[in-house]
Amino acid sequence: MKIGELRCLFLKCYKKGRTPFMSVGPQWQFTIGLFVFAILAATYFIFMINVLKNLDYRFKVVHFLLIIINVFALILGVFQNPGVPQSVFDYKLKKQLGKNDQKTDNEEDEERQSLNQRDSSQIKRNTSRNAFCEPCNLQKDQTVYHCSDCDVCIKDLDHHCMFFSKCIGKGNVYMFYTSIILLFVVFTYFGVMVVVDAVYKK
Repeated sequence: MKIGELRCLFLKCYKKGRTPFMSVGPQWQFTIGLFVFAILAATYFIFMINVLKNLDYRFKVVHFLLIIINVFALILGVFQNPGVPQSVFDYKLKKQLGKNDQKTDNEEDEERQSLNQRDSSQIKRNTSRNAFCEPCNLQKDQTVYHCSDCDVCIKDLDHHCMFFSKCIGKGNVYMFYTSIILLFVVFTYFGVMVVVDAVYKK
């Protein structure tokens, strides 16, 4: 299902309060390129580990584990919910499934409450940074930002990353930076192993 420009996959039929198993953003072509690069880089490093003959196997095992963890962090960061609030999932998916015409009493109460929030937000706009997001039917605070590329509100938005194909926010920011840090560690560790291997040859 599509939430704004995010394509979301749910393990079962959607029910209120359920978050997607995975989501892909609008620039998914760049993500394919990123995965191709990751696979080629991982293959290269794993092959080159075996070329280093003078190192203890434990050093090679550590490097192999770093590569696996790095790839795992990358996959999690790419497919995790970037920080779309649960109420946005509920609202947009209910709208897509055409349930707006079959409202229960509870849903009508929720709509009235939403309208009241919208009215009160009109008063707050002149005195605070809070605003009501019409497309997401969400009363935003200072931690929520509507991304024009993803066309959905993101909590604690850091930035929009085209290589991850979507926003980096509360849901995937830790995996994003973890994958970058681990990439640096993998390259550095491999460089150190090459130097140590060359020293042992002498």
